[in-house]
Amino acid sequence: PPKVAVVIHTAVELLAGIPSVVYGLVGMILLVPAIRVLFDLPSGATLLAAGCAWIGFRTSWELRARGRAMGEVAEGLELLERELELGGAPLPQLVDDLSGRTRGQARLLFQDLRQALDHLDQEGLSQSWPALVDRRRELGERGRACLYPLGELLGRYDSQAQIQAISASRRHLEEERERDVEESRRQGRVCQAL
Repeated sequence: PPKVAVVIHTAVELLAGIPSVVYGLVGMILLVPAIRVLFDLPSGATLLAAGCAWIGFRTSWELRARGRAMGEVAEGLELLERELELGGAPLPQLVDDLSGRTRGQARLLFQDLRQALDHLDQEGLSQSWPALVDRRRELGERGRACLYPLGELLGRYDSQAQIQAISASRRHLEEERERDVEESRRQGRVCQAL
């Protein structure tokens, strides 16, 4: 109803005007004692600190997992790069082989790529590649961004152009992985300080 909407809108505007510091102060005054009584703790701050530590550890763990996934894909791309340099098998056969020789996210990526290659008559690789990359959620947004350019080159141009594109994607992935590893270390130090 319009009258209720006006009241809610006004209340939200009033609350939006209050600085977040005031909300924090009210939370410390009301929530910390309530948490202390509810969980029978000497201080509600203990539970608050534990929650902050859990968030830090969780973030650190996610960064390590993403770094591990990026490392797996980078290793897979390095194998693909080497195989293309040797110039032997056609791409579908090569991808089949790499599906068996790689692990984790690289294996899944190569398996999806093999299926896409089987359906090139229905959809070109440049159209299906972004969806294949998007399935690798474990790589994070920046990790997936490193792989998108390959969709335009894989199987289309001479092997030297493919090798250069794969090498560039691999290097970008490794750089992103290093950033995540460093951020994970930093998060771990912050959690230990808590």
